[in-house]
Amino acid sequence: MAKNARNAPRLFLWLIVLVLVVATGVTLWRTGAFRAPPSIALVPADNTPYWEDAILGARHAAERYNAVLTVHKVGGDEQTQSSILRDLAAERVSGIAVSPLHANRQALLLREIGLKIPVVTLDSDSPLSGRMCFVGADNYTAGRQCGELVREALPEGGSVVIAVGSMDKANGQLRRQGVIDELLERSFGPGRPVEPMNVILQGPGHTVTATLVDDTNPAQAKANIAALLASGDPPDCIVGLYSYNGPAAVEALTEAGAIDDVVVIGFDYTDATLAAIEAGHIYASMAQDPYNYGYHAVRLLAEEARGKGHAILPMNGIIDIRCFPINADNIENFRAKIVKRRSGPVEG
Repeated sequence: MAKNARNAPRLFLWLIVLVLVVATGVTLWRTGAFRAPPSIALVPADNTPYWEDAILGARHAAERYNAVLTVHKVGGDEQTQSSILRDLAAERVSGIAVSPLHANRQALLLREIGLKIPVVTLDSDSPLSGRMCFVGADNYTAGRQCGELVREALPEGGSVVIAVGSMDKANGQLRRQGVIDELLERSFGPGRPVEPMNVILQGPGHTVTATLVDDTNPAQAKANIAALLASGDPPDCIVGLYSYNGPAAVEALTEAGAIDDVVVIGFDYTDATLAAIEAGHIYASMAQDPYNYGYHAVRLLAEEARGKGHAILPMNGIIDIRCFPINADNIENFRAKIVKRRSGPVEG
């Protein structure tokens, strides 16, 4: 009896140790410490320089949230992108972040994949796909912001041509409609039907005379502008809605000797766009934040793989990362921010 009494504290101590070991093991399992890192696939829309910062942000998020990231680039071809998505679904990756090339045609495929694997759209949405979340700008609002820049540059009005990479993608549709609605001084209407392509749209002061679509081909974008200038009726302003449209317009205008005759509004912040702003050839550019598109898409998918994603998911399923204008007044500060961001992981 005395011996059992002496052993009781020791047994109690071992019981405490056992409970602590089990509790620690359960905690580590729940946090994913004993599991393989989640595998996240990023599928951009094309190979243009715009995506470089999105990929960088995705890589930084993968490092921070202990995920394995693979990047699957496509050349702007919908069938190729859909094939890659099917292959990734078959591999059962932990999550897919994709910029769909066609919002409606790919919706069913994305919905089917989403029943098995979390899918996040970034940059361009596919609302009918049932995706877990969209990470990106409100593209309609971004278009209206571009329209505001046109009105600022041409306060007395004038003719405007819109250049856009795709009218199949939701981002191209919404940006264009936003520009049109702003210039025609309409009420805010993100659900307004897409304006026909082959009509001249007359507003109180500004007239949208044409929309040039280049199928996300920078060379074609330049050729479209060159053909427009060769017709002998240059517009007062060209609004480029994809990252390469502004620089393509500058090249075509320079070669035609008309660089000082037409106002150019750009989109995003490629090196060529920033150089053109500094040279005074692009009035301003409406910049997205692709770094944070990639960062937050991967962050969300990595957390979802560990059972935490829906806890941080916005109620409306959209992480809205706002656009902002870059012009001659703020370009120096913007360049400093980009240099800092590219030097290492920086959220926000």
